[in-house]
Amino acid sequence: MREIEKELKQKYKLNPQEIKEYQRITFIRRKKETESLKELGILSGTKILECGTGRGRFTESLRDNILNLNQILYTIDSNIQIIKYVSNKLKGKSLKVKCGGKVCPIIADICHLPFPDNSFDTVISHYTLHGIKTKDRNFLKAYQEMKRVLKLGKCFVAMTFYFDGRQNYFAYLRHKLFQLEYKDQGINFCGLKRPEDYLDYFKRAGFKKIECKKIEYPSSPFFEKITDKMFKIDLVDQRKEIKKIKSEKLKKQTQEVWKAFKNYHSQDKFRIGPTILIWGKK
Repeated sequence: MREIEKELKQKYKLNPQEIKEYQRITFIRRKKETESLKELGILSGTKILECGTGRGRFTESLRDNILNLNQILYTIDSNIQIIKYVSNKLKGKSLKVKCGGKVCPIIADICHLPFPDNSFDTVISHYTLHGIKTKDRNFLKAYQEMKRVLKLGKCFVAMTFYFDGRQNYFAYLRHKLFQLEYKDQGINFCGLKRPEDYLDYFKRAGFKKIECKKIEYPSSPFFEKITDKMFKIDLVDQRKEIKKIKSEKLKKQTQEVWKAFKNYHSQDKFRIGPTILIWGKK
């Protein structure tokens, strides 16, 4: 059983029908993201950098659907276990390479990239910007690092969730809890930002010809019920982590966020909103 199916069954208690629907919708969404990136026509050259490997699902999609045989995709993540997992996953016999391209998973911090200046033809960030963590709250550093390793005239493109007062409100509240958890440990967690905030980071980092668009995703009532079920389980786990917070001040702030959860009854709170796609040149 694949890891994702195992997690859906064991952690989230999804039945076979729910697992099938969840994978169907997430496959369509990932395909739409890949197509949106392909439409930009910016993945030229031989060296591509992906900042934020995650579970490697988008890494795999890039390799199988966009990269050609002459391109190398360097994918970085600060989590050692994730890099080990993705390295093993990409070596699996079940993966059928449709396009090509070599993938090199590397353990690295997005704020301190281990590459020389002007190393890459394209830099990609897939749902990483809102998860940037720093000790000094200098989230701009990550953008500056991605620009530093990018070749002159080449593009940095990012996909990320956002919060504009309406879209992704539920995720925004969860990220507020993450911020408090990390703050108690002396770490600053970026969290969801408004589209204009992300654009401002691009500008302050020095990118030029910045553009953006929204990617709308398909859904279904059944899928929303599934994500509702999954989010509730995630919240139970998160609440356990929040109980470990030592600061009394931060504990009070978490209570305010929990109140916001309870007061927000719309089914939309569990709906995964659109993604913003932003790109700019060095």
